[in-house]
Amino acid sequence: MCGIAVIAEKDRPVDTALLMRMTDALTHRGPDGGDCGSYGKVGFGHRRLAIIDLSDTGRQPMSNADGSLRLTFNGEIYNYKMLRRELESLGYQFRTQSDSEVILHGYAAWGADCAKRFNGMFAYAIWDVARQTLIATRDHFGIKPIFYAHRDGRLLCASEIGALLTDPTLPRDLNPEALHHYLSLMNVPAPHTIYKHIFRLPPGCTLIFHDGQLTIQSYWTLDPAQPLTADDERILIDLEAQLAAAVESQLVADVEVGAFLSGGVDSSVVCALAARAQPQFRTFSVSFPGLPAFDESEPARLVAQHLRTQHQEIIGTASAVNDLPRMTALFAEPFAVSSVMPLYWMSREAKKYVKVVLTGDGGDEVFGGYPWRHSLLDAKIDRLPAFGGMRRGFPSAYNRWHTSYAQSVIHRLSSIPLYGRETLRDWNYIQQFTILNEAEKRAIYTPAWAETVRDHSTDRFLMDQMPPPSVDRLARWLTFDLRTTLPDEMLMKVDRATMAWGLEARVPLLDPTLVEYAIRIPQHLKVRGNNGKLILKRLCERLAPPQIASRPKHGFNTPLDDWFRGELRPMVEDLLNEQRIKAAGIFDPAVVRQLIEWQRTRPDMGLANVVFTLLQFELWREQVRAS
Repeated sequence: MCGIAVIAEKDRPVDTALLMRMTDALTHRGPDGGDCGSYGKVGFGHRRLAIIDLSDTGRQPMSNADGSLRLTFNGEIYNYKMLRRELESLGYQFRTQSDSEVILHGYAAWGADCAKRFNGMFAYAIWDVARQTLIATRDHFGIKPIFYAHRDGRLLCASEIGALLTDPTLPRDLNPEALHHYLSLMNVPAPHTIYKHIFRLPPGCTLIFHDGQLTIQSYWTLDPAQPLTADDERILIDLEAQLAAAVESQLVADVEVGAFLSGGVDSSVVCALAARAQPQFRTFSVSFPGLPAFDESEPARLVAQHLRTQHQEIIGTASAVNDLPRMTALFAEPFAVSSVMPLYWMSREAKKYVKVVLTGDGGDEVFGGYPWRHSLLDAKIDRLPAFGGMRRGFPSAYNRWHTSYAQSVIHRLSSIPLYGRETLRDWNYIQQFTILNEAEKRAIYTPAWAETVRDHSTDRFLMDQMPPPSVDRLARWLTFDLRTTLPDEMLMKVDRATMAWGLEARVPLLDPTLVEYAIRIPQHLKVRGNNGKLILKRLCERLAPPQIASRPKHGFNTPLDDWFRGELRPMVEDLLNEQRIKAAGIFDPAVVRQLIEWQRTRPDMGLANVVFTLLQFELWREQVRAS
């Protein structure tokens, strides 16, 4: 795990001072050392977090023996030993024990499609000297990020936006479409960033830069193929074997490995399989004393005792006031998923003991952990007569601040004759992702800003990413989750919170071979009514205390409402005050003031995430003005 920086020019030498600044901006990702290499019109920077092959031979940027290929790489290739044997049989000779060299020789043997063979998490760039071509590739699910800017014949790439912003010539213009989507999703989705001239490479994609021209190609997509036909017990046995193999492969390291343990199904299964393979395994959890709705320390402790791990509890009493600005600066754009805070605190503590942690991320997206999305309205829709659906587009969003649940159901059902069952199902599904829908965003904007984003729709943006219709509707929606919210929200959160402290986070539940199998598990083994992840819960019953599998779902939440009434209140009053909001010209100050008041006096309205999203945007703007 590391940080990478790249400069590629069409027809001029690399600015080595800029390359150094970009690399230095990533020091927190790789505290074990750093180096830069300039190769004419291409330059690579690397900050190292030494995990595999701790010797100096594992340092980067790395080249092959004849210097025809150069590499800078962030991540891990878990099947590198198997690939190394295959490459040695083809005649390739290795000088190191690192997985980085496998990427170099893999590219030489198989070309840019070598990424299909890599089982891991990775973001790497290769300079192919003979072809005078740069390629940059991101892993299948986007566990590791790549940001880029292409302008005036120059390409910049880096692990974080902040490294790109060390170029003083790069414009800082706000991207209105990105802000529009952010207000719905609490994060900026790929390929956008909050900056108009900076982009993020989507998962499973390769960027190719040649003679000043840039192209993006997809090398892998998840196909929700026909469901498995084996009996339920056979599927459960096979799933356990695949999970165990994925966990065991991700325990490989030349440093100590631990895991984050929440006491939920996903992390309990991962920790159980890790503890089976590695005695005296370390686990970490976070607790909020006095806030039982957010405190998961007791179930985590129960699992740790059952598995006999070396368990460490981190008390979530760190200061949100002090740490929020630091987190915003790390993202270098607005990010309002508040669970990044306890993850940030837990990472800070875990780094004192280990360099690598396993997490349970991906379990909800792979196995159906959000059953209220998957079953909502289906029974009602299926009982109604079929209609053709004559209108194009989607139903109009409704303002939930002024609409009862009963009214919202009537609104959606009355749309079926106009739009059809499947359109309504897909549209209704994506509504479950948004904290502010299209109608609510129009209400919060000033008239002038509403005109600026008139042609942008988060509904359309998300619907365009919906996979084609499939015989398994659940698999289709889970594939959508894996393409969208997983990389842009969950995995981005994990990357930033852990790498802030030079801690590597690995996600066994996103092993590509495992996911390709799990996506085909029949729906009745995943979701039934409002009960999700059924097959994973059955496995959890065998591996962890039985009461863990039957626990109600408990997200990795934070006490936002309490923070807003307490230590964060002065920050809200300062950054979201009427004068500041009015001067920006984006939001209607009266609506913002009303939302803040409702959040304080009407907790039943659930507006904490809305206020936090506005707060994070204004905190980011404040930092941009100060830079």
